[in-house]
Amino acid sequence: MLIFILSSLCAKAEIFTLMQQSEDSVFVVVDKPPQFQGGLTAMREYLLNTIRIPDDMQDGGWQGRVYVQFIVRKTGKITDVEVFHSINIPSADKEAVRVVENMPDWIAGEHNGEQVDVQITIPVGFKEADYDWILDCPQIQQQFNGLTF
Repeated sequence: MLIFILSSLCAKAEIFTLMQQSEDSVFVVVDKPPQFQGGLTAMREYLLNTIRIPDDMQDGGWQGRVYVQFIVRKTGKITDVEVFHSINIPSADKEAVRVVENMPDWIAGEHNGEQVDVQITIPVGFKEADYDWILDCPQIQQQFNGLTF
């Protein structure tokens, strides 16, 4: 019985490896993550300069960030943009998706020395303070100079 379970696990591991290496795979973990052109500081500036506060959020009585998930393709293009976590304000979700969809091309991620499609998730805030941690934490900026928040 134990041998069957182990051989079954090995077969699943082989299938998983093959699936990850197919041409149209979307990776979540890679050797070199995608990067916004210019790094985190440039992405912060892009977000701050591009985001528009929806009318129903002008009073400031809300808080939180919309987490947006998308795929950075081998070409650096952004596709499949969707809200991963909402703050339950539909106009905020719509604006966060708009901002990400309009981002300039990224530097593609790499795995095993080849450019690959990578799925990532980023927080999109609506206040300048939502991005101050990027400037306040140079070690985080250096460690995650690509995609990660």
